[in-house]
Amino acid sequence: MQSKLQSKRNIYLLLSLVFLASLGVRLYFAFQTPTFSDEAYFALRQAEHIRETGLPLFEDGLSYGGRTFIFPPFFYYIMAFFGLFMPLTLAAKIVPNVLASTIVFMIYLVAETITKN
Repeated sequence: MQSKLQSKRNIYLLLSLVFLASLGVRLYFAFQTPTFSDEAYFALRQAEHIRETGLPLFEDGLSYGGRTFIFPPFFYYIMAFFGLFMPLTLAAKIVPNVLASTIVFMIYLVAETITKN
């Protein structure tokens, strides 16, 4: 019984180390670039609009003739939430990388479910 508990603890420790290594590498490269991609500026604009109005920007009056965006806004609400506590440009570099690094845990859970081991 004790060895099974010890092996689970070792697995969780290894998963945590892989997560931290992945997050560290991702954040290192994220902070090496001073600018964002076009999609990131869209996310920043959406998060700023959510912070100001509480709703995402589905109608874009800045584009020629107007444009309607159709997208799930959950990620932009998360960005706007963290934008309340830190500068939005900092949140735009940290939050997506933390979310992307959590794939380590998801892959572990899928592999454990499939193999039952």
